[in-house]
Amino acid sequence: NNRYKDMVLVAIDYMEKNYADEQLSLSIIAEKVYLSSSHFEKVFKDITGKSAIDYLNSIRMEKAKLLLKDSNLKIETIAEKVGYQTSKGFIRAFKKYENNTPGQYRHNLLANLEKI
Repeated sequence: NNRYKDMVLVAIDYMEKNYADEQLSLSIIAEKVYLSSSHFEKVFKDITGKSAIDYLNSIRMEKAKLLLKDSNLKIETIAEKVGYQTSKGFIRAFKKYENNTPGQYRHNLLANLEKI
């Protein structure tokens, strides 16, 4: 249904603009498109194939990868910039997403640059 597709696009746009807010949650996103959390979650997954939180986390991880690549910021600072309250939670999420810790990811990027 096009109405739901539009709602999902609004939600994705909201996530893209607010991913750094550590308080961002399923209920806040669902509220922005005037659906209950459970209904929004079902609609979002039906349309995107991912849960809304998985989608939000993938946005956060892609932003984190850019910061790891393009800055010398500490892991703790990057964690805060992409919406994590603690570096521990960020590291755990990053490792799940990327199969490496943020430090290993950055190290591998630098090692690959040195080979060029």
